[in-house]
Amino acid sequence: LDVYDNDAAGRIRMTIAWDSGNEWLNVYSADSEDWQTLTLTGSVPTEATTAQIRMRFYDVSDDWDGDATIYVDNAIYTEGGGTDNLITNGDFENWTELVNGTLTLTSPNGGESYAAGDEVTITWESSDVNFIDIWVYTGEGEYEELASDIDASWGSLDFTIPGNAWGWDGYILRIADSSNDDVYDESDAAFSITGHDTELLYEDFNDGNFGAFTAQSVTGDQEWSVSTYSAYMNGYSGSALENEDWLVFPAVALDNTIHEYLEFDVYYYYNGEDLELYYSTNYTNDVTSADWTLLSIDLPTSSATIETNLVDISALSGTVYFAFKYISTTTSAGSWYVDDIYISGIDDASTDIFTIGESAVGIYPNPFVSYLSISTANGVAKIELFNAVGQLVKYIDGNYVSEATLSTSTLAKGVYIVKVTDANGNVTTEKVIKK
Repeated sequence: LDVYDNDAAGRIRMTIAWDSGNEWLNVYSADSEDWQTLTLTGSVPTEATTAQIRMRFYDVSDDWDGDATIYVDNAIYTEGGGTDNLITNGDFENWTELVNGTLTLTSPNGGESYAAGDEVTITWESSDVNFIDIWVYTGEGEYEELASDIDASWGSLDFTIPGNAWGWDGYILRIADSSNDDVYDESDAAFSITGHDTELLYEDFNDGNFGAFTAQSVTGDQEWSVSTYSAYMNGYSGSALENEDWLVFPAVALDNTIHEYLEFDVYYYYNGEDLELYYSTNYTNDVTSADWTLLSIDLPTSSATIETNLVDISALSGTVYFAFKYISTTTSAGSWYVDDIYISGIDDASTDIFTIGESAVGIYPNPFVSYLSISTANGVAKIELFNAVGQLVKYIDGNYVSEATLSTSTLAKGVYIVKVTDANGNVTTEKVIKK
C-alpha cells in the first residue's frame, strides 16, 4: 500500500486479519515528506479460509486537534509469488466519492385529512437517491414501515390506508434513502386519519364466562367452555368423539359505521378438523335453522401458536351474527381456543354527541392507555368521559385546578368523547382513543 504521511498528528496501520484466530500481520506508516510503501509478507495460516485487509487511520499526538490528512494509493495483494493484483480497483482510479442525495416529501406534507381505507398518493422529489423507504409516525416515538426499497425515480406511490387504522390527528410521514437513512424528509406538519375507532363488540373472556356470546351443541356431549383467558372447545374425552358445536356472537349492527373489521386470536392443541367462522343475517336462536356463509380466516400452522386474524367485513350491512363452528370425529378431535374478539369500524355519523364549546383545552395523550390529562387556563370544573354511544363511563370534579387526570386503565379500547367544563362554564368536547 502506498502511503503519504506527512502529518505528525496521524498515521495508518495496515493489517491482515485471518479468520482462523489471533493471527494478525501489522505494519505502520512513518512521518515522511515522500510517499512510502507499506508491505506485509507472510504465509496463510493452515486453518484460514478468508482474510480481511484493514486500514486504520488514527491519531498519535499528545495534543491531538482532530485534524490530520493521510493519503493512500495503489493497494496490491498478490498470492504465491504471482503478479496479478487480487484487489479490484486497488489504484482507486474507478472509485467514486459517496454523494449524499436529497429527498423532499411533497405529499402528504401536513394538514391533510383522510379516512381509514382511503387510497393516498405519496409524492416526493429526489436527487442522487436510488431507493427509498417510507415510514409513518404512530405516536410515542415510534415509526411503522409502510414500504421499503421503492424506486426513488417513481416520484410517487399509491398507498391504501389500512381499513383498521386508528383515528388520530398526529400522523407524520417520513421518507428515507434505503442505503443512507441520514438522507430523509418528513411531513412539515401532522395529518389526520378518521380512523377505525368505533367499538361494535369486544370480548376477552377474562371474566370467566361467555358474556353476550352463546354456545350451542348440535351433536355430541362436549360443549364450548370458558377459562379466564379464552373460549375453547375440545371434542376429546378419553377418546375422540363426534361433535358439532357453535359459539355464536351477539348481534352486531353495521349500518352506522364503515370499513368494519373483525379481529380475533386463535390457536389449537392436538390435530383435528379446522375451526370455521360463519356469518348469518337471519339467525334467531337456533343455528340449524339459519342460513350461514363461510368466511375465510387464517389458522395457525402449528400447535400452541397464536394466529391473529383481521377479517374485512365491510361488505356486510344490517344486523349480522357471527359464529365459530367446531367439528370433531371419532378419529380426529382437536382443541381450539379463541380470544380477544373485537369488531370495530369508522363512525359514519355526521355530528358528534355534543356541540363543541368555546374554551380550548389541552387533552393528552391521545391515543391514551392508562390515564388522560386535561388542562385549561380557566381551571377545570368537571370532566365527563362518554363511550361511543353516549353512556357516561368516567366523571371527576376538577375543583378548578389548572390540570386534572382521569384514570382509564379499566376502560376497554375504542373511541370516547371527553367533555370538559371550565370554571367559567365553557364546555369543550373532543374525541379520544383508548389503545
